[in-house]
This record gives sequence, C-alpha cells and structure tokens, in this order.
Amino acid sequence: MTIVLILGCGTRPIPTDAVDAPTTDVQLADVTLDSSADAAPDVAQRDVLGDFVDTAPPIDAIDAIDAIDAADVVLPPADVVDARSPLDGPTTDVVDVVSPDVPADRPASGPPNARCSAATMVFDGTALLLESLAGSTDVITACLPGGSPVLYYAATVPAGHAITVTVNPRSSPGVDLVLRLLPSCAATTCLAFSNDLGAGFPESLTWRNTTGAAVAVFLAVGTGAPGAAMFRLDVSIRSATYTESMIPAACDNLTAAPVLAGVNGDDTTSALVALPFGTRFFGEDITNYSVSSNGQMMLFTPALGFTTTSRLNLDIPNPALPNRFLAPFWDDLTIVSGGTSDARTLTTGATPSRRLTVQWTNWAIVADITARLTFQVKLFETTNVIEFHYCVMTPGGSATLATGASATVGMEDGTGFIAQRHSFNMAGAVMTGSALRFTPAP
Repeated sequence: MTIVLILGCGTRPIPTDAVDAPTTDVQLADVTLDSSADAAPDVAQRDVLGDFVDTAPPIDAIDAIDAIDAADVVLPPADVVDARSPLDGPTTDVVDVVSPDVPADRPASGPPNARCSAATMVFDGTALLLESLAGSTDVITACLPGGSPVLYYAATVPAGHAITVTVNPRSSPGVDLVLRLLPSCAATTCLAFSNDLGAGFPESLTWRNTTGAAVAVFLAVGTGAPGAAMFRLDVSIRSATYTESMIPAACDNLTAAPVLAGVNGDDTTSALVALPFGTRFFGEDITNYSVSSNGQMMLFTPALGFTTTSRLNLDIPNPALPNRFLAPFWDDLTIVSGGTSDARTLTTGATPSRRLTVQWTNWAIVADITARLTFQVKLFETTNVIEFHYCVMTPGGSATLATGASATVGMEDGTGFIAQRHSFNMAGAVMTGSALRFTPAP
C-alpha cells in the first residue's frame, strides 16, 4: 500500500516499506486513516482529507508523520523546514529532510530557459503569448555588438525547410528586441539575426536548412538594453522548396479588373498592396506585394521588404538586390506607344480557396518595341501554389526576345541564396499558351 505525505499544496507517495509496523494509524485532524492493506477511507474521511489538502499550511510548516523512515523521503532543503507543529493526536517522530541535488545549469532564479542548456523546445506553429525576460542573467554578444540578458529556445529544422521566428514587444513601447539564431549553445557566430526596426517594433528572422539532414538550432531573444521586457514569440518551420511543372495556360479575364496604380510607364512600380489572404513563400509568411513594370512582383513579410524598378535582370539565385520576388518575365519592358499598358489585379473564389491574379497587360520590350506581351501571376490560398500564365507573347522585330531570350523567369527567396529558376536569357523558355506551376514541397 502507499501512504501519501501531504506538504503544503503538494503530495508525494511514500513506499509501504517506509512504515515500521504493518498497521499504523496516522491522524489528520479528526480523521484516522487505517494504513492496513484492506482499509480505505470512507466518503466522510475523503471529504475531510480534501478540506485538509485545500487548507494545508505552506511548505515551511511540515506536519508530523508517524514512524516514517527518512531515508526514503526527498524533500526541499532542511533550512526551509523550520516550524514543526504536530497535529492533534499522539506524539509522532519528526521527519528529517534530505536536500535534492540541483542541476548545475539551472538558474538559481528567473525563467527556466535563462540558460541555453535548458532552452524551451519550440515547433512549427508554436505561439508563446507572454514571455518575460525578468530574472534572466545570461548575456550574449554573438553577431551583434553589446548585449543583454536573453531567453533561449531550441528547434529542429528538417532538410529543405525554413524556420521563421517573429517576436512582438508586449511591454513598454521602448523595448528594442533582438533575435539571434545559433548553431549551438557555445557558438560565437549566428546563422541569422535581426535587430532592424528599433524600439517598439516586431523583429523577424528566417533561416533555411540547405543541408541534406535535420539541423538543431538555438534562438536567443534579448533586448538592445537591459530590462525586464515581455514579448510574444511565434515560430513556423515549413518546407522551403518547390516542384516545377508545365501546364497549359488558363488566363483569367481581367478586362474589367481594377488597374493597379503606379505601373503606368517605363521603370515604374506600384506601392505596397496588402494580399487578400496570407500565403507562404520559401517558408516565410507573406502579407504584401508590389508590382514592377519590368515583369517582377516583389513579396513582403510583415517586417521587411522594398519596392524595385530594376530593369537589369539577373540570374538567380543571387544575393544582390532585389530578393524575395516572382519573375514571370523580368526584362526591360516598356509601355506600348499610343496603346494601353497597365497592371491589373483580381481576387476570385471563396475562403479558403481564393485566388489572386496579377496581370501585365499589353507591354513591349525596350529592345523589341513591336513585341506585345500579356502575362499573369496567380497565387492560391491555402495550398500556396504559384502559377505563371503566358496569355499573349507575340514577337516583334526579334523572333526570340518575346520568348525569354533576355528575360529571367523564376522566383527567389528573401536571402537571394535559394531560387526556383526556370530560365535565364533563354529563347523559347515561354510562349503564348504556356504556363508554369510551382508547388511547395510538403
């Protein structure tokens, strides 16, 4: 049988062999529990016992227990057990206390993950709503100058996946959060870091595992200056690769769709536009976009991004700016003289299967001003599939420029080190009636 030792608001089972006699009566207030093997408290006894547990004294007042072998009991340190007052009933022996060992890497006070070796595990979809740096003492200076106490989190990133971490301040508006992603607890360099936006703003970082195996990483969250900051932590770990396939073109009719302001001349761009639904791109959460007259669609995370009018297409991947974009036909395009060249957008379908279509309507190429190009990008809600559709790609004076001989076709992530490249300056890469589908890996 097992006797339960009641200390404050906690309970600890004591083995049967800790009792000196086969039958020992332990008195709790006015209730006597028979410790013989076939005895059990009746309802009234259990009710009183429940009341006793609810109103038990704090841990520094240990109740006497009759004839218990101290060698089998591990309790808090003896110096916290001072005042001892036996319950009503026979005089009992006082239990001596054995202090447990405290792990060397556990902080004496403060959050348990104030040491890297005790980092809190996080996973795809983790959302920690109110983390506090109060009581943390471990200071880290890797990657960025200066340093302040941090909290640690650990994650495993599978091969071909990306981890995205976002922190939002939840205390005073003056908090300047700092993110560092480390390959190990002892690392002096970072896989990624973020301290871009300053006090009161969220910070976000993304790192992609381009190795062939899963990688363990450690996240350190601190501030730009010492302080007991509070913050929200969100983590996503998603696939960062795509499968490309060729499909027949199925261009949406955007004749009556609204024209996107700003894309109305040579080397022009729209302002940032909010996506009608959230999507993911190379493992990052995307919330906004802009459209360039040169056949590029820039994508934006909640924290970072910029518009571009770059007319000089690059091979991809390429860390040189711009990054994080879709390039259905990145070339030096221009408006048709005397005609109507524009960009239009249309959202169709219903949640959770909506589709955003962006169309470049009736554009020419600077090197072939008699070419006529109309093409579309489609983003699909929930699946995060991306498609390029080539509605009209009519050559002018050149037989090849309208088919991609001086264009980049593909898409690139936010770092510029990962891309899905269909073609670069390759004639015949696209044509009227062709389409490309990019499906993210599961």
